[in-house]
Amino acid sequence: KKNRPGTLLSVIAAPAARETLTATIFRETTTIGVRYREMTRECLDRETQDVTTPFGPVRFKVALRNGEVLNASPEFEDCVRLADASGRSVKEIQAAATKAWLDARRS
Repeated sequence: KKNRPGTLLSVIAAPAARETLTATIFRETTTIGVRYREMTRECLDRETQDVTTPFGPVRFKVALRNGEVLNASPEFEDCVRLADASGRSVKEIQAAATKAWLDARRS
């Protein structure tokens, strides 16, 4: 207000901590009001699958909902490790891992 800089403070906490956190915010800041809302979150089921590439093994992260695969990606750290060891690019290792994972799904 009045063309002064402002600060937005956001807090993510358990509902049971609301009163304590609100009291702390009022005590430690100049604010005269606090907004709060409860949120829920839905997460996909996750699993890790191992695939074998010409460069070595790679873990694949797979996200599912009701058993249907919605997302899948090779573990980045595995791809970096194999890229360093083989002298290939990370993208090439990721492509090989994705191909191996898709081939394994088809068989």
